[in-house]
Amino acid sequence: ASIALATYLHMPISTTLATTGSVVGVGRARGRGRVDFKLFRKIMGVWVCTLPVSFAMGVAVLAAAHFVLGVN
Repeated sequence: ASIALATYLHMPISTTLATTGSVVGVGRARGRGRVDFKLFRKIMGVWVCTLPVSFAMGVAVLAAAHFVLGVN
């Protein structure tokens, strides 16, 4: 439903959202209880970690650039 809504609103979506929707959608299409929640939890765990890890990497790159370029 979220992919259809984003498409209708002409909004971009992440590959993580598309993958998660696919995993859950295929599981539901195969029958109730066939959703691979172990895989779903792994995907969601990575999704939750993406923002803080990206932030930390950005801070590290910025600090390195300031150090190398001598910018205060």
